[in-house]
Amino acid sequence: MSYFFRAGQLLVPSLLLCVCLGVSVFSRPALTAEPITFLEQLDAANTYRLRTYLDSFIPAKTDLNSDGIDEFILRDKTCSSFTLCPHKVIALKGQETVELASFKAQKVALAHQTTNGVRALMVYNNPANDFEYSILKWDAQNSHFKEEAE
Repeated sequence: MSYFFRAGQLLVPSLLLCVCLGVSVFSRPALTAEPITFLEQLDAANTYRLRTYLDSFIPAKTDLNSDGIDEFILRDKTCSSFTLCPHKVIALKGQETVELASFKAQKVALAHQTTNGVRALMVYNNPANDFEYSILKWDAQNSHFKEEAE
């Protein structure tokens, strides 16, 4: 009887250890996120610079690389909840705009994770799962965001 009791004592912690290792190896680490607030109106200078986009998109202003210059995440104006909507990430370079990313998503958040000093984007693009997201990381060589390989 004492043999089975000892085996049972070892079996439960061993199973628990295997489950914990399996979860830690095969799961994606949790990232903290900052929600994005889309604005109906921008200041006059940014409205002028983004004028070609503002007929179709609602802007959200954010500084992705902490350089003191805002970038803009744009969401299609015709979007409704729970649909995949066109989004763009735009940077201003002088009076010109530079497109840094284009993708479809239900929701976008800023990750606190950075690549080359640029914050990653959490793109929620699975209509069947509100909590599943893809990570878009900055690709410095191509000056564009690209999806992180899993």
